[in-house]
Amino acid sequence: MNKYIELLMRYLVLECACVTSRTGKNGGIYEYVQCEFAYNSCRLEGGELSKKNVCNMYEHGIIYADEQEQIFRAEDIIAVNGHFAALKYAISNCMGYHIGISQQDIKEIHRLLYCGCNMQIGHDFSELTSKVPCNLKDISDYHAEWLKQGRDSKVARIITFIQCLNANIVPFIIHEENKTEYESSCKKITSMEAFFEKEQLRFYEETKPMIIDLI
Repeated sequence: MNKYIELLMRYLVLECACVTSRTGKNGGIYEYVQCEFAYNSCRLEGGELSKKNVCNMYEHGIIYADEQEQIFRAEDIIAVNGHFAALKYAISNCMGYHIGISQQDIKEIHRLLYCGCNMQIGHDFSELTSKVPCNLKDISDYHAEWLKQGRDSKVARIITFIQCLNANIVPFIIHEENKTEYESSCKKITSMEAFFEKEQLRFYEETKPMIIDLI
């Protein structure tokens, strides 16, 4: 498993560095993570773009209609575009430090997600961001506390993804079809950790062939 995490982090960083613009198809693990993450995270927040729409945005910077006379909401396009930029920043700047994600990094992730909108900070925020999760329980606690403070859930999911990698455990993407279970698990830490474990397994099973093929 350690070898898988090592290779996953290496290829994410290398492929991320090769994408010099907002978009860019490379067919690797980075592209997979960008498209899957943006699609699912935005759908969890009520977005309506299909996975094909999101992939076309990433690969070509444009959207093809899945059917005639399909209407796209500007807010959905902006949200996906912001997610691409925020995740790229997080992978480029927050991975591998093993000292936590700084307040400045979190504020930048938020700013990129929301087109320059700054986030509010306070004493509770400072206490939370000083913690460095080292296992899935710690990460679950952090995620739950973040949401308990009423902070943005899309930012939370990006932070959680990076925290997993920095703790040398399998990261995960929360899938939109599991929205009800996700929201329910947020009310109880033990349920959240178990839910995250299921999403970890899914991520590992879906990405392991991509990593192995690159060895």
